Amino acid sequence: MKSKSTLSINLPKERVLLSEVSPFEVPITFSNRGLYKFSRDNKLSFDLSEQKFKWLHLNDKHDRVVRFILGLPDAVKIEKVDIKGRKYSEIGISKGLKNSKYILGYTIPYNYKIIQKADKKRTLSILHPYSQLMWVSFYDKYKDLIIYYMSKSKASLRKPVKISACKFIDRR
Repeated sequence: MKSKSTLSINLPKERVLLSEVSPFEVPITFSNRGLYKFSRDNKLSFDLSEQKFKWLHLNDKHDRVVRFILGLPDAVKIEKVDIKGRKYSEIGISKGLKNSKYILGYTIPYNYKIIQKADKKRTLSILHPYSQLMWVSFYDKYKDLIIYYMSKSKASLRKPVKISACKFIDRR
């Protein structure tokens, strides 16, 4: 029998979309995996310091898909930039969103009716993708502070103690 080997896997910052931004009681049919995979594969992110959404530029149709996901009107201009030899598209909050209803963090959540009991429904609200992507950046930038201040708190429903890790164990 061979000995087992352990491989530590660093989870991408987008993992927040799978665990932190969804409501606690989501139906089994709901998953945020689509937004997670799309944002990870396309490097779609929000830069807190520059106040910009950035993503890999594939073509203009792809840019329109990202604009649709973010819920932005056609009037908002998408700029093309070159970062380390790769083409990216970006939308700056201060350039084009400042005087619109898309001020930082202002979006309408998606509301769904779910069956609570046989004769009763309740509303489940899910953050708009625009806000979820901002949360990814927030968690990535402040993860250490969140853990530190939560360790000082005596009143918390959740108390993170470390950044989650994942290990793959090969037991061939």
